[in-house]
Amino acid sequence: MKKRVTIGALIGSFIVFLLTIDIANLAVRLITVGELPDGSTILSADTMLFLTVAALSIVFAGLILALASRIKMSSTRMHALPKRRYSQVQ
Repeated sequence: MKKRVTIGALIGSFIVFLLTIDIANLAVRLITVGELPDGSTILSADTMLFLTVAALSIVFAGLILALASRIKMSSTRMHALPKRRYSQVQ
């Protein structure tokens, strides 16, 4: 119970912190214009394209790895089960 309360408090504090620094506005400005949070630096179109492709590649690789591990786990579970069960220990 203590662990849940502590994790909930940490997540709530993090959300309040993000709302305080106006993360939504900063994210929209970064995605649409390429403006960094300092307000004076604007990234070029090539840099934004590279960052977008890099982020999508990381997400795609993570999804592939998750799917591959799930498929591998399901196949190893079937082979790990015994084929016969004995009613008494020999």
